[in-house]
Amino acid sequence: MIRSGPKLFFALVLASACARSENSAPAGSAAESKEKPSGHSTIAFTMREKDLIPEGIAADPATGRLFVGSIEKRKIVALSPEGKESNFVPSGAAGLGPVIGLRVDSARGRLWAVSEPKGRPKSDPGTFHGIYAFTLSDGSLAARIELPRSLGPHHELNDVCLDDAGTVYVTDNAAGTIFRAAPGEKKLSELPLAPAGSAKLKDANGIVCTPDGSRLYVAAADGIVAVDPKGGTAILLSTPPEPPGGLGGFDGLYLEAPDQLVGIQNGHPGKERVLRATLDATGLAATRIEVLLAGDPRFEIPTTGAILHGALFLIANSQLASYDPVGNLDRRKLARPVILRLPL
Repeated sequence: MIRSGPKLFFALVLASACARSENSAPAGSAAESKEKPSGHSTIAFTMREKDLIPEGIAADPATGRLFVGSIEKRKIVALSPEGKESNFVPSGAAGLGPVIGLRVDSARGRLWAVSEPKGRPKSDPGTFHGIYAFTLSDGSLAARIELPRSLGPHHELNDVCLDDAGTVYVTDNAAGTIFRAAPGEKKLSELPLAPAGSAKLKDANGIVCTPDGSRLYVAAADGIVAVDPKGGTAILLSTPPEPPGGLGGFDGLYLEAPDQLVGIQNGHPGKERVLRATLDATGLAATRIEVLLAGDPRFEIPTTGAILHGALFLIANSQLASYDPVGNLDRRKLARPVILRLPL
C-alpha cells in the first residue's frame, strides 16, 4: 500500500487531487512534468464493483485464477481466466479486515492475505490484525496468525511473501520492520535487524523472498533493501547514475528471475510506472533499470501486481484517493477497477 499512517494518506489524497487538476493545465505548467507514456499494456479484466478499492492481487499458476483483495469491502474476489468473478472469501469472514497484501502458496494450496484494521482511513476496530491463509480449492480458513496485541497500536501490516520452507514474512510500514511466522506458529514475531536496519526500512511496503529463504527484498522509502533474515543485515541496493532514476516509492515488488526485480512505483502522483531492475552477481546492486510501463492514462494509484504466464497483471486504478479527509468514500467519482496485462 502506498501510504504509511493517516497523515501520509491524507497528503496523498491532496497530492492526487492536485495531479488530476493539472490535466487541464496550459503549456509550460507543472502538467508537463507528468511521466511520458511508454510501454504497452492491455486491459485484462474490468471488475464489476466500483467501490471495491482493490489493493492486493495474487495469481494461482495452476488454475490461472487471479485473487483481488478489497480494502473497503473486506473481502477477496476470485477472477477466472475467462473473467468470471466470484466471492472467494466473503466480507469480514472470520474477522477479516481491510485486505492489503496477497500471495499464493502453490506448494501448500493456500492464499495468504494481510488483514490490517487501519488499512482504510476509518479504522475497523474489532477486526483481526494479522495474516490469514485460505485454502485455494474452496476459500476455507486454513490458518490465522495474529500480530500480538502486546506490541501496541503503532503497527500497520502491508505486504506478504513466503519462502519454499513455508516461512511467511510481512512488512510493517508504520514501524519500518518485518514480521515472520514459521509453519505452525500462531503469532507473528519481529525479525531481528542489525543496527540501523529499521531506518533503512522506513515505509516498508512490497516484499519478495528468494525461494531458498536466504534473502528478502523490501520496497522502502529510499529504495529497495536487501535483508538477510538470518543475520538481520539490511543493505540498500545501489543503482546506476543514469535515468530512469532510483528505486524508491515502490508498492508491489516481484522476483521475475533470480537476478531481476519488477516493481510498481507509485510514490509520486503523475509519475507512476512499472520498472525492472537487473541485479549484479551479489544481488546487492542494480546494474540496469528499465521502464516497462509509464504514463498510462488508466493509472489512478496503481498498487500491486502478480506475475502469471510471462506477464504482470496489475491493479491500474486502486482509487485510494477517493476517501475524503474524514474517511468517507466518495462513491460518485468511482470507476470500475481495471486489471492491466503487461507482457514481461
